[in-house]
Amino acid sequence: LRDGTAPPYRPLPGRGRGRPPILPDADLTQPLPALPPLTPLERRRFEYDEIETWMTNADQVIRQTRRTLDAIARRATPATGPAGSVPGQS
Repeated sequence: LRDGTAPPYRPLPGRGRGRPPILPDADLTQPLPALPPLTPLERRRFEYDEIETWMTNADQVIRQTRRTLDAIARRATPATGPAGSVPGQS
């Protein structure tokens, strides 16, 4: 029986319990290079008017789709009548 069992796990000498510490990388300690200056086109104020219109349209389509899917789900779920029969079937 002793030959068939494995000895208990013992960590390597000099190693502590748990995971080794996470050491910072040398690349992360260096400062990031400065970004190039923005061009006049990039500095221009962004217009959100068109995005708001598209978001409103998307909300309307989502609401309409939910109503349609709910109606389909209600029709697909058979309601049981008396004695467990399905209406419309004889």
